[in-house]
Amino acid sequence: MPHTSDESKSNRFAEDFFDSGRHVPGTFERYSFAEYCQTFKPLTETIVKHFCPRRVLDVGCAKGSLVCAFRESGVEAFGVDISEYAISSAPMSLQSFLTVVDLDRNSLPFKNDFFDFVTFLGSIEYLRNHKHVIAELERVMVDDGSMFLTTLYRQPEGDIYRFNVHSKAFWLEEFERWSIPYVYYAFMGDYFQSSGRSKFILSRAKKLLFGKSRFTDAFFVFLWDIFTKLHILNYGVILLTLHKSKG
Repeated sequence: MPHTSDESKSNRFAEDFFDSGRHVPGTFERYSFAEYCQTFKPLTETIVKHFCPRRVLDVGCAKGSLVCAFRESGVEAFGVDISEYAISSAPMSLQSFLTVVDLDRNSLPFKNDFFDFVTFLGSIEYLRNHKHVIAELERVMVDDGSMFLTTLYRQPEGDIYRFNVHSKAFWLEEFERWSIPYVYYAFMGDYFQSSGRSKFILSRAKKLLFGKSRFTDAFFVFLWDIFTKLHILNYGVILLTLHKSKG
């Protein structure tokens, strides 16, 4: 496996990764802190209701939107990410809870048995050495801690960013090897939907069903905002397909 310098890896997850304005497989067109914070609220409310976490770590926190959503729910939350750009783009009031960490090789800046819940959403597939961060998570989590992990099970066409995409069977075997007692997981096809293609299909369907009018055009835009801009469809799928690997 070729060595990748800290600087080149950090640059890989810089502005072009989060805010390029283009649809590139494995990246964001635009990562709005406020929109994602709002998007994550149903997820954090579900976690708080069922797990009552005291202290949460978000692994691959990007601009800290999930950390924000947890803190707004009254949970002490922290985040780590390799991207200096993403963390520097977070609100100043949140940055003290976010740390730049290369998850492939750096130690997590927390003491042993510090967290009782970890979120690891759509990030493990970007790592070259996920065993390192798992060992670190085993160290910083309490003995009866829980993790909520989501990952891809197939590689999107043209994706050059995600090196660590494996089958469902592979990950299930991995979960059993970890000493983290409770791993809750959901497998996804592709988080980063091809918005242009989806929008084209929905637009054609609308025209076939309703013809063209101001009302139906406005209604279509409203539906599009609900299902893609707020990502309710993606996170609804996650909640419906959540499984538990142990216990």
